[in-house]
Amino acid sequence: MYWAQRVHQHQALIGSGLSQDRLLVSDRVPPSLDGGEPFIIAYANNLNVGGLNQEKVQRAKDGAVQRLRSSGFGVHEEVDANTLVESLGFQIDGVQGLVTPIPHKLGLVIAAFRYLSSRPRINGKGVEKLIGHAVHFMLLRRELLCCMRSLYDFVQHSYWNRSRLWKSAASEARVIASLLSVCFANLKRPWCTTVSCSDASLSGIAVSSRVADMQTIKDIAQQREGWRFKHRDFTAPRVNADVDTKVKKPDPFSDVSTVKPIYVLPRDPFMIDEAFVEVPDDFMDESHWHVDFACYMEIAEAITVLESRGVVAAFRRRARALQLRQEDTSPQ
Repeated sequence: MYWAQRVHQHQALIGSGLSQDRLLVSDRVPPSLDGGEPFIIAYANNLNVGGLNQEKVQRAKDGAVQRLRSSGFGVHEEVDANTLVESLGFQIDGVQGLVTPIPHKLGLVIAAFRYLSSRPRINGKGVEKLIGHAVHFMLLRRELLCCMRSLYDFVQHSYWNRSRLWKSAASEARVIASLLSVCFANLKRPWCTTVSCSDASLSGIAVSSRVADMQTIKDIAQQREGWRFKHRDFTAPRVNADVDTKVKKPDPFSDVSTVKPIYVLPRDPFMIDEAFVEVPDDFMDESHWHVDFACYMEIAEAITVLESRGVVAAFRRRARALQLRQEDTSPQ
């Protein structure tokens, strides 16, 4: 899979005439659409070319297809540059800037979850397949993924045996069926110029905020915290360094040193990526921030729960602030 993905990306870039930084991948900031240059999403055997300039997108797509075919790849189900397309189970509306699950597929998944909410007799394997469809759609709004807990437990408990769906799992299914209706991404939503920050201690929570220019917030928010870490380099198995072909090399079936790694990786497979872009120090200068509110917590809870309550409190204040809601609906 790794090599298929890399070959696909490489050949598509050559054919389209685009540079490496026009690839949309998961571990870096998406390519900018300013200037009209297209970008490429190559996933397994699926290729998407997008952008704001129809002529450039069409040219890049035709070049990539020609290159792939000349390299021996079979290309089918081509779609010319358009403002409304379907790909990987999603519908992209370039005019409205909306990415949504394909309507008829979404309708089937919602109907299936509504059926689950009636607590039918079912095995975990069937529920697992349905969860897979929901998770795929919820990648558009990852906060929706927190809805499932009992459904996962039911899958493990009754994977092969049909049994009555638990009440807690049925309740989650009913919630998911409702939330999938609002599962979409709005690519034209502007960045909010008000930034919130929350924290907690064992005795209370607090929320603060500041205002900044939109470009600064965009530069910071486009970085994902997960990019801070990267996999440690894996070393290939030991090979015979002797380049003299006349010297007989060790037999890998009798000499285990030929397949042992050069060194053993530490227990932690991740390391800090030194290229990770941190939040600028001056952005966190306390003179720019003010406390919105702070309160004591009367019930003793784990610090992770209290920190989560602080985040929820920040979102609640954000949703209730009239000026922030108006800012959200303003044109980009």
